[in-house]
Amino acid sequence: MKLLIDFSFYIREGWANFTRSRMLSIFSILIISVSIAIITLFSTVFFNVDTYLKGMENNPVYSIFLTPDTSAKEGKDLALYLETLKGVSNVKLVLPDEGMKKLAKRFPLAGEIQSSIEENPLPISIRLRINTTAVASVKQVLKPYSIVESIYSPHFFLSQLKSLSSAVSFFIALIAVILILASIFTIYNVIRITILARQNDIAIMQLVGADMKYIRAPFTIEGTLQGLFGGILGALFGSGLISVIRAHYLAHFQYLPFLSRITSLPLSYFAGIILLSITMGLFGSTLAASRIDYV
Repeated sequence: MKLLIDFSFYIREGWANFTRSRMLSIFSILIISVSIAIITLFSTVFFNVDTYLKGMENNPVYSIFLTPDTSAKEGKDLALYLETLKGVSNVKLVLPDEGMKKLAKRFPLAGEIQSSIEENPLPISIRLRINTTAVASVKQVLKPYSIVESIYSPHFFLSQLKSLSSAVSFFIALIAVILILASIFTIYNVIRITILARQNDIAIMQLVGADMKYIRAPFTIEGTLQGLFGGILGALFGSGLISVIRAHYLAHFQYLPFLSRITSLPLSYFAGIILLSITMGLFGSTLAASRIDYV
């Protein structure tokens, strides 16, 4: 019962400190919200890139390019045969005209080049998904086919993307650490200013015999509230920013189509980001409150 009464006192006094230092609290919340918004933005990009890479790795798309003299019938027959193989799915025959249209849609410059030449240089190709355990057997089956010119494997492209993703992840982590430290520093200083403004009250509480935890805890609660509100505001702002960028910019980004399909973070990620913000507030304010000493 005493613990509940004490906690109620901490919350009440912490909220009183929070509302009493309104301008400082708003300043702190704004700094935290900007940091959390940037972290949310970076986390969304990282989450979507990671999901995309895992999808490519678990279910890669291969392209089989046929020789220039291959007829549409020969290509269709091979595609039908590939559909019967174990571990092969989503087989699609792509004729030169269709391939050029897709290429021109993704890369407008390719469409301009195609309009300036008489013949379509693209060969007939077959796009398909091959289970990783069936890749070797499918390649072995295709060896006798003289119409098969080459097989494109996405693994080289995937390895390059993974390397780039690792570098970007390190950069994002570095920025996140800097933002977290900046937010903690802001909360620490805001709480220190609040403590200095209430020096007389603190001295009176010490004179009447108040325990140090009764003096420090409300300031810790104040910083935690700043972290909570800053986290919620920042997460909402970051999510809204992602929606705006996706609708106005990424939807028309033709060179990397997967960017137009970027989704918001799952709720569990948002909960984690807000929890991070609360932890920043708790840590910064606890550090500041620990500096209160006996008069």
